[in-house]
Amino acid sequence: MPPQGAHTPEELDYLLEDAALLRDRAALSLLFERDALCVLDGHQVRGNQFITTSLLENGYVAAPRHVLQRGGTALVVGASAVHVAHRGEKGWRFTISLLLPAGCR
Repeated sequence: MPPQGAHTPEELDYLLEDAALLRDRAALSLLFERDALCVLDGHQVRGNQFITTSLLENGYVAAPRHVLQRGGTALVVGASAVHVAHRGEKGWRFTISLLLPAGCR
């Protein structure tokens, strides 16, 4: 992952898929704000380190269908997830992620 982060919300989603596939803990951690919230199979996980561990266990497939963006905030709606992303000094990062169970995709 580039040190400055993702350039677009769509790129952020694909970087998440790549990092999960490569099982790159450091890259996954950089894709989420430090205090991010993730819901996976009905369980809330807070903090980029805990989210990273959950994604390494469960994997992720990017499939962004709609991206709604207003300024430095974006809603990324995909087949397997709904994300809220924020653009900061280091690029785009996820702040909230709802990862859908396989049966809901």
